[in-house]
Amino acid sequence: MNTPKKVRAFTMVELLVVIAIIGVIAGILIPTLGGAKKASLRTTSINNLHQCYVALALYLDESGNWRDLPDRTMAMKLLGTKITYDPADYWRASAEQASPFEAMVGSYGYANSKVCGGSEGPVSCFPLLKRPPAPMLVSVFYDDFKFEPGPYILGSEIPDFVPHPKKVLTLWADGHTKLETVPEPPGPTVGFTWSELFIDIDRIQQRSE
Repeated sequence: MNTPKKVRAFTMVELLVVIAIIGVIAGILIPTLGGAKKASLRTTSINNLHQCYVALALYLDESGNWRDLPDRTMAMKLLGTKITYDPADYWRASAEQASPFEAMVGSYGYANSKVCGGSEGPVSCFPLLKRPPAPMLVSVFYDDFKFEPGPYILGSEIPDFVPHPKKVLTLWADGHTKLETVPEPPGPTVGFTWSELFIDIDRIQQRSE
């Protein structure tokens, strides 16, 4: 008579070891996959910004002066919705959803838009930028802080104090795109405003001279 073989079960210790190993592997892979997703989104956004640059450069072909950028309304018509959409944009569900903020063209803050608050309403702060190359379009969606949607214009109704963005994907007037680390404002700040952000990004170029 054949004696049935005993099936050996896992002990509790062995199961705990397996679970611990799975946990370690997951802890290694999940941040890596998350980083790869962020890099993929950033690459797509950079490609979109380059297309925006080509379109704006063609617009400026006659004057050759970077200060002759179109205003926000004209820029929206010129660039359209597809290439002005940042896939990391968590304020809008799709490219077809228009940005409600006057400082933005699609997903990007636009230098020649209404980013300053004044007695007569929002006006462009673009003339405040010192010299070429200057920041033209910026995305705040790669900062470690997740910003609430808002106009972020000095003097307007904006969310409660929001920290100054530290990382912004920037398209410069000479055509290069870079994830910039923004220097701290030299003086007191009211929080995140588009005008101060553009001026602080512009300061990066001045410091490198």
